[in-house]
Amino acid sequence: MSKKDVLKDLVVEKNQTIKVAIEVLEKNRRAIAVVLDAGKVLGTITDGDIRRGIINNISLDEECSSIVNKEPLLANMDDDRKDLQDLCKKRNIEAIPIINQQKELIDLYVHEKGRLLNRKILEQKDDFCAFILAGGEGKRLRPLTIKKPKPLINIGSTTLLKNNIELIKGCGIKDIFISVNYLADQIIEEIGDGKEQNVRISYLKEKKKLGTAAPLGLLNRTNFSDILVINADIVTSLSLDKLLDHHKRNKSDVMIAITERNTEIPFGVVEINDKEKVIGIEEKPNLKHFCAAGIYVMSKNILKEISAENYLDMPEFINSLVAKKFKVDVFPLFPSIETWRDIGTKESLDKFIKNE
Repeated sequence: MSKKDVLKDLVVEKNQTIKVAIEVLEKNRRAIAVVLDAGKVLGTITDGDIRRGIINNISLDEECSSIVNKEPLLANMDDDRKDLQDLCKKRNIEAIPIINQQKELIDLYVHEKGRLLNRKILEQKDDFCAFILAGGEGKRLRPLTIKKPKPLINIGSTTLLKNNIELIKGCGIKDIFISVNYLADQIIEEIGDGKEQNVRISYLKEKKKLGTAAPLGLLNRTNFSDILVINADIVTSLSLDKLLDHHKRNKSDVMIAITERNTEIPFGVVEINDKEKVIGIEEKPNLKHFCAAGIYVMSKNILKEISAENYLDMPEFINSLVAKKFKVDVFPLFPSIETWRDIGTKESLDKFIKNE
């Protein structure tokens, strides 16, 4: 591929939609899109810029100009490559657009130790492990889960649990811990030690129901610096590399993957002021919420905050970390692009299978 073709895959016009910018990012795999205005470099857009925009209610149908960084780090052809390398290290970035005097894009400097969405870190170090929460009874899926644990429910040609093991394997993590309780022996027999999937699987048995957070207390001794935590009953197209990268770049104690959900109120909603006077009414408003997607990245240091002695769900645990001033951040999934499903009910399972 010629340099011209490579540069073409990096650019997006300022009046194109943010969805187009996402397509550019996914295609060039350099975590950067260069925004042009009449052929000249206006700025850049990164994966992080888009996710911050989502949190601030930016629609993916809006123009790239609404989120473009107009003061990006740029370089000239005669800039010293050692200086550019140092800048990449200092600012923790992978690439710097190179422009000419007319502000046209003519090249892209890529840090020689640049990462492909954190994959290099995972290949070089065994700092990450994964923890799959698979101990629940799956009562909402009954009668399917009376004699079969929910993680072993079939979704097409695989099961929920095997699907998530493959998802984890895809981001380079080799060590997977699975917490089990309900019909645990079936899970252990079906999944095994991970050799067939080329991963290492260990099981942590809950002596009683522990909820969605307390099972992490069973992992009280680990040499891993960070733990990817995932519910066994979700299905997503999210590339976990991006989530891990975001966690490391932000130096978070906890990174929560969140997904956007809209709720339509089927009535006119009356707004009242503090004097009990009506100040307006809105017919069938659509409310947007960010919901936890059941995927987290946690630094090892927060494990000491969890005990496996008592039942504890994740919302309560996260709230306690926020109260203690731990750094808890969020990672929004791209709406309609990074798909996510919670297979918690028979209806959601049927709908997922039907749409596959």
